[in-house]
Amino acid sequence: MILYEFICQKCKTRFSEFYRLAEMPQERACINEDCDGTAHKIISLPSKPQFKGSGFYETDYKKGK
Repeated sequence: MILYEFICQKCKTRFSEFYRLAEMPQERACINEDCDGTAHKIISLPSKPQFKGSGFYETDYKKGK
């Protein structure tokens, strides 16, 4: 599953949704109930991975104070 980010052209609402790789949506209806606009997929920077569990904490390997 991939997290895609969208922005509505009419009300400028930004939101994210998960989709399968095969779907790859380019646009969808706005999630704002008061808006009837179309939201388009935007390019966003990927977030850094966050490992959870024993030995994979972000602070485990930091140097200095």
